[in-house]
Amino acid sequence: MMEFPGEKYLHHIPPNYDEWRSGVIIRSFSAILVLVCIIPYVIVAIVKGRAFQQWKKEASSTTVAIGNDKISKQQKKQMDCERSRNYEESSNKKNLLTNEGTEMNLRQKFDKVYDPHWSVTLIMPLLNLFCIGCIITMLFNSPNNTYAARAIFQAPMLSSAECKEVIAMAHRAAERNFNAAKRADGELTQEARKLFMDHPKGWRKDRHTKYPTTDLNIVIDPFLKEDRMYLEEKLSARLAPMIERVYGIVPSAIRANDMFVVRYDYDAQPKLVSHTDSSDVSFNILLNDEFRGGGTQFLHRPSGQTFSVHPEKGQGLVHTAVLKHEGLAVTKGTRYILVGFLNVDAVDPFTGEPTGLSKFASWFSLPWLQVRMKDGYKAAHKRLKIQAAGIYDNEEDSRTTVNAKKWADHKYFRSLLRDIHTFTSNFADSWAPHFLASLVREENATDYLNALDAGYEQSKQADKKSPIWFRGQQISIDVNGLITEGWRTRRMESDRFDDL
Repeated sequence: MMEFPGEKYLHHIPPNYDEWRSGVIIRSFSAILVLVCIIPYVIVAIVKGRAFQQWKKEASSTTVAIGNDKISKQQKKQMDCERSRNYEESSNKKNLLTNEGTEMNLRQKFDKVYDPHWSVTLIMPLLNLFCIGCIITMLFNSPNNTYAARAIFQAPMLSSAECKEVIAMAHRAAERNFNAAKRADGELTQEARKLFMDHPKGWRKDRHTKYPTTDLNIVIDPFLKEDRMYLEEKLSARLAPMIERVYGIVPSAIRANDMFVVRYDYDAQPKLVSHTDSSDVSFNILLNDEFRGGGTQFLHRPSGQTFSVHPEKGQGLVHTAVLKHEGLAVTKGTRYILVGFLNVDAVDPFTGEPTGLSKFASWFSLPWLQVRMKDGYKAAHKRLKIQAAGIYDNEEDSRTTVNAKKWADHKYFRSLLRDIHTFTSNFADSWAPHFLASLVREENATDYLNALDAGYEQSKQADKKSPIWFRGQQISIDVNGLITEGWRTRRMESDRFDDL
């Protein structure tokens, strides 16, 4: 993990993920060495050594006793020779063990008859289980599962002038949508034209069907290429390294699955009800302060308690997407925010190539597992639904269904995915603390942003891989991280992704 350029301006210091991960690997190998190798070896050596000494004593006593018994029989038969031969016979019998062989031979004979005590047989699996328990406990106590799993991080993202520019971009894109609707553009459906003509004009109202927002997507809506390049520069310089610092996630594993500008109008859609996001990490950046009310309220599910956060203009909130939250009502004016749903990919969903994501931030991370199990569960149900109906929206759906793995759609495998999702969700809710971490003091915001920009320029010279902000948006993936299908909007506007 690269050194964080804004480290010296941090007011709240996140854990050092590299140090922790190195430490847990060393501790895990130490636990295996001690509990699986050294302690069992020592126990067996001690117990077996004592048993051997006891066996040798018993064998010696038995030999002498047998010798004495034979001598008494000889006495009866040869009374006249007893005194002359008794000493010789006794000496030979007492030295029988020595005459039969060496200590090694004795141990070989002992090994053939040795039966370990039940306590020795029992303690070995117990030590193995204890070792496994120690490793699992260390993993559960990783920063990804405790510190970052349910935390909300607040930090400067954009300057005041940059916020105004993003709002201006959105208004220009909305104007293009409105003009296309007025021209009755053939690419727009009647319903789409009506929505663009309604207040606020040119803004979409039909995305995110379960939790609709008034928004504009950075890709499918008519933002210019220059607009996306501008946002890519800012997000790569400021958001990506911040996510790497607080979550231990390399930038090359970050892929935006949806990014859009949202507006909350007091006289239209003033708020958004409680929900979770369909991604691994979510962010929202406040773009203006000419409104009243607003803010984001988060829910602590185990207790039912809520706490609200009201960032300043240009500040961003970053949190795991499974953390339940809602947009509080705007009572006056219009609140603009830039929102992104980010997936953390272990493999590139299109090529299957590894992204460099640490196992500690993926398969050993409860929030990541929670999302990935849900993805696999939904993908399996989607395939079964298509198979049952026999109706395919396009060739891609048909190919995906035909090539589906039968075992991945089996009811027991789907149940396993569902149960892991439920367990990781409930466990993380109870295990991980819910708190707000303000990373940078307000007076250091400008210096912090400048430091991040300078660090980004250096990373470009080093040819470091950046996150995928636009071309990987609006897709669904399976439990293995590979794409299963594109969203409806991506399929309808596929030409807009061709040039990204």
